[in-house]
Amino acid sequence: EQIVGTITAKRIIDKEQLFVGTGDYPFQLADNSPCINRGTNLVQGPDFPAIDIAGNTRIYGKIIDIGAFENQNVIQEEDIFLSDTMLVFYSKPNESLTKTTYLGNIFKLSIPMDSISGLSFPFSAIVENDSLIHVTFSPNSEGYYQSKVIIGTKGGRKEIALWAYSGFVVSGEKEGIWNTDTVKVIGDILVPDSKTLTILPGTVVDFVNAYKIDVKGRLVSSGNAESMIT
Repeated sequence: EQIVGTITAKRIIDKEQLFVGTGDYPFQLADNSPCINRGTNLVQGPDFPAIDIAGNTRIYGKIIDIGAFENQNVIQEEDIFLSDTMLVFYSKPNESLTKTTYLGNIFKLSIPMDSISGLSFPFSAIVENDSLIHVTFSPNSEGYYQSKVIIGTKGGRKEIALWAYSGFVVSGEKEGIWNTDTVKVIGDILVPDSKTLTILPGTVVDFVNAYKIDVKGRLVSSGNAESMIT
């Protein structure tokens, strides 16, 4: 039948569909087919099948493929997720701290990581089982640090922002003297019974979250008008 006139459509493929061409289902889509994720999910309804003719999941990814068969191999970047998009570290100089994040996907498949890049000193990273990324912060001096981890996979790349501070950081049971410019409180503080914690004039006590100082013993905060404790 001859069609006369103009056809307006958003999902016309004017390239080779790139079928597999062999096996029991020769019209399955090859991994580089332009038909993958090019359909429309608006076709879904009460009678929409959950599987394709080959018995595979009908929508593999966020968008249905064009054709009778759904490709089960191609992972899109939007299908991949990280448990953390930013990691924050607080550590003392010459002390290492490691945090772990998880790379997953909505299909719960194993996705090989092709590359890990973007890191700068004093950060490093190793990969475990193509799903866990262990990031280590190893400062040798005080200061603030920023970097990122770029994770390359066959479905695309993901990034983790890294932010860190190295200096006088405290948490847990404490006694003695705080005599540095800045004290970063990274957890609840307890001054035990019969112990004394002294904070010298000019010290900045920075609580990085809603932590507290629980004093069972004695807290001496010896600031003055000229050199306050803040």
